[in-house]
Amino acid sequence: MPKYTPKTLYEMYSQGFSGCLYEPEHMEKFMGELKYAYFSDADRSIRGSGKGKLSVPFRSVLRFDKLVYEERQTTGDCFVKGTQILMSDGSIKNIEDIKVGDEVITHKSRPKRVYELINKLPSEKEINHIYINKYKKTLSTTNDHKLLVFSDNGYEWIETRHLKEGDLLVLPKQDISNMDDLKLDLSKYISDLDYSSTESTIRVKNSKNTLPKFIKLSTDLMWLFGLYSAEGGIDGKNKERITFNLHIKETHLRDRIVYLLKEIFNAECTILNRLNNNVCCVRCCNIVVSRLFSYFVCGNQWSKSINREIINSSKYHKLSFLRGWSDGDGSVTTLRRRKLVGVSVSKTLIQNISEILISLQIQHTITNRKPRKQSKEAHQIDLYGDQVYKIYPELSILTKKQAKQNKLTCSLGLLAPITKIIKETYNNNVYCINVEEDHSFIANGIISHNCVSHGTRNAVDLTRAIEIHVNHEREAWIARGATEPIYGSRGHGGQGMSCSRAAEFVSNLGGFLVRKNYEGVIDLSKYNSSIGSRWGSIGVPEEVKKLAQKHQIKTVSNIRTVEEARDALANGYGINVCSGYGFSRTRDNKGIAKPSGSWGHSMAWTACDDTGKEPLFLVQNSWGKWNDGGHPDWGKIPDGSFLITSDVAAGMLRGGGSFAFSAFDGFPLQKLPNYGFDYL
Repeated sequence: MPKYTPKTLYEMYSQGFSGCLYEPEHMEKFMGELKYAYFSDADRSIRGSGKGKLSVPFRSVLRFDKLVYEERQTTGDCFVKGTQILMSDGSIKNIEDIKVGDEVITHKSRPKRVYELINKLPSEKEINHIYINKYKKTLSTTNDHKLLVFSDNGYEWIETRHLKEGDLLVLPKQDISNMDDLKLDLSKYISDLDYSSTESTIRVKNSKNTLPKFIKLSTDLMWLFGLYSAEGGIDGKNKERITFNLHIKETHLRDRIVYLLKEIFNAECTILNRLNNNVCCVRCCNIVVSRLFSYFVCGNQWSKSINREIINSSKYHKLSFLRGWSDGDGSVTTLRRRKLVGVSVSKTLIQNISEILISLQIQHTITNRKPRKQSKEAHQIDLYGDQVYKIYPELSILTKKQAKQNKLTCSLGLLAPITKIIKETYNNNVYCINVEEDHSFIANGIISHNCVSHGTRNAVDLTRAIEIHVNHEREAWIARGATEPIYGSRGHGGQGMSCSRAAEFVSNLGGFLVRKNYEGVIDLSKYNSSIGSRWGSIGVPEEVKKLAQKHQIKTVSNIRTVEEARDALANGYGINVCSGYGFSRTRDNKGIAKPSGSWGHSMAWTACDDTGKEPLFLVQNSWGKWNDGGHPDWGKIPDGSFLITSDVAAGMLRGGGSFAFSAFDGFPLQKLPNYGFDYL
């Protein structure tokens, strides 16, 4: 793992790296299991005990270990700029343009809110380019980012560094919206033109044709859009005419086009047969119709693309569009083995068609077709067997021999085998987002995972230091706490941890270990971030858990108010706070740091001064000497720490991720030692 300086850690978090995650489902479960869910439930006698006092319990920690706060965390998972994320409305956004509060589609095909942004340099200076040739997809991500992989064992989130050729990534099926009853207001598409309208009709100035003002987005209209994407174009002096270019023998398509344009728009068509070229041109000279078609399918034959309103439409609308496109650009082979081949010179159009097919869980393959005698280079989509019948169900009863289909599907969508992975040195910024509840999103069409232990360790160290100091048992200290088992219990291989999981480990699932060599089990004498990172994927080993369970925190309770935090610290109970607050690198002459930016971070609160106009809290960061500035009148504070005002403290506590730790059953009153000296 790379080694970070205090400066690089500050820059990473300032740019959006998240060290603490929000897991509401786990938080609710954990709180339900606590004997004293809230600090105020534990012992009423402690209420108000810190009022008007200067409480500096961190000095007990420094009595036993003057360098405890110099240990820095090393911690990072992201995508390159330009990675496309599927939003809840079906639109696409580059990952670097997403804002907090935006909603994305998760692996469960439901919208969830983005609550955090990450923008940083890649920690390992390396990017993996993942290629899926079958669907012509690529994804570029850091070594530690997790993607959803399907195998005989089911679904599993796996770090990119552990992926290999042939692994099956998941391309999700989608049914974002239902557009069965959607009506289109045709005036929307001609707002720049001079026109007149009634409640039900519309007519452009100098035009002889009156059209219905509202039309239904029907499956017939979607078929027309599909055929237009294959065979249509816009021409005329003012781009007022649409033309379908068909083969002279495709009279069934010609007749249906004429009928539907009349039926839907009350628009007349003309037919021009070019016998020398075996071409039949169906033309509709109506600027309202041409505007509508060019809105839903834009570009010329080389650059055609499909509006996302079509890609996000309902199942039967998309099937009708695909059928129209296939009727124009596709061909279906013999009765013996069904195969649908669709060809276009527009790469974007083929990618859009593929996206629709994936959303409907229809398997296919994309290939590049080399130039031929009478045709230029093109892009091709192939469907086989029962996949063809999803578009042309009537053909299934005509097929003499059913084709055997390789079922690369799962409950979430299609399975896409990795063709190759290429590693590249990368020094530019990378980006990620954190998503509420599901902790996943869709990146370049592939299901991806999202992107605290030091804060919990520092809070627990304070609690046990007070107990040891009060009881005059210096030899019981041994060493500072080890963070690797705590961080290893986070439940995933990516970066970041929720405070509720950290609290659960030290009080229930595991416990607390110190910086020493546990011979025959694990050497924790020196901080090693790779241990905690690795255990996140595989879990903390059972033998390590058993050692930790011998030293569990007896009581963990949620802190909700400034007064509760003040009283906890006045009695020597350490507090760990997860929040989105960031702070300035410079303290004022009283040791106070102002809020600055947003960090997804976990930090310990280690002292409280309630002797002035408002309570001030000492926050201990885990980045070493990352800041500087003044100190309070009552003495010097440790490197990396700073004071915060009560209003800032209240804001941090409102996030809900704050816990106090006790070595007792509850939080009994406890007299702190006499700090008539300076350990700094």
